[in-house]
Amino acid sequence: MTPEFLSNQLEEAAHAQDWTETDRLVHEFLQDCAVVSGWRGLESQSRTVLLSACDQPTVRKIDSCLGNLRQFEVALERAVDEAINRAAGRSDIVAIYCEYFFDGGDGSSMDLFLCDRYTPTDDDWASHFGSSDVVSGPSVESLLSYDPEFELDGLPSVVADMYAYSKLLCAFGSLVSARADMPLPFAFAQHEGAIIYLKPLANLGIAAQQIGQAGLPGSSSR
Repeated sequence: MTPEFLSNQLEEAAHAQDWTETDRLVHEFLQDCAVVSGWRGLESQSRTVLLSACDQPTVRKIDSCLGNLRQFEVALERAVDEAINRAAGRSDIVAIYCEYFFDGGDGSSMDLFLCDRYTPTDDDWASHFGSSDVVSGPSVESLLSYDPEFELDGLPSVVADMYAYSKLLCAFGSLVSARADMPLPFAFAQHEGAIIYLKPLANLGIAAQQIGQAGLPGSSSR
């Protein structure tokens, strides 16, 4: 799915106020990019969609929150390392799931969960973890507070949130992609959102060399 195609489809869905469709389009775009385009490609393509949908004052507000993630990335790397270290040697842990939650308050964070189930055909697996198998990650409050008065509406709101999601996904994806020593699958989502599957690709039942032609289950290659 190209950024241009996504922009057009999101505009149509937002005009019709079909928010289920905007969610589906965003998820499909992010999942395809995560597998096919790589993290730099995802960030670049998400940026293209952002610039096409939002005016410059809005873009500047978003950039003021998400323009420099270095401190966040350092804290996230510590959390990822802790999750991997805690999962090592435990036969009951079969996947690591990362989720971010944002409600505008200081409880907004990005945490990791050591899961004892993994069935990529059903996202319910990500809710199966022990109470002691949660790794607290960094706060996302300041990163996602680009619209504190809820002034964005319609297409700009959808695209701004998609861009923010892509930035957090890229931060996490870049870290776990570098961990060739970790055989467990990783996945990512916003709280109560559809899951993005990261690695290893074999767990999706698709050979890496076929991804570009076949796409992911339920996705489009447009």
